[in-house]
Amino acid sequence: MFEQVRIAAKAAMESQDALLHAFREYEGKGMDHRLTDDDYCILRHLVWAKIYPVSAFSVLVKHNQDIAIEVLLSRYVGHGVDPDSGFGGLTFDLSSMLSDLVEVGGERLLKSFLHHPRFNKHFLDDPRFRESLGFALDTDLEGVQEWLSMKTE
Repeated sequence: MFEQVRIAAKAAMESQDALLHAFREYEGKGMDHRLTDDDYCILRHLVWAKIYPVSAFSVLVKHNQDIAIEVLLSRYVGHGVDPDSGFGGLTFDLSSMLSDLVEVGGERLLKSFLHHPRFNKHFLDDPRFRESLGFALDTDLEGVQEWLSMKTE
């Protein structure tokens, strides 16, 4: 009975290894390639399924910032989203993804994201989200508070 689980798990691990290798190859050589709607769909689903979500988001934000923000809102910090309903990694994932937003679009894109109508403002009080902002902005929690107080400018 467990043999089916073992076979499927082995196949999944081999597939994930191949996917990680493909991401590394793409990030090293292929970032100028135009993505299709199907490609965006695949990247979106990888993030939602937490299959190399940081790698998938990194590629996504470099190609389509609107879809990247939609993914963040739908999976991590939008209204009606409970980050504790999934399995761990919220701070790590958000730190990486928010850093990608800043890398691609600067603090301007991060501010725009925080003003998105679907962004759940309650996350601004969540220590995990603040820690992720600090990582993205390369500052401590005091610096995050200062940056947030200036974000409306």
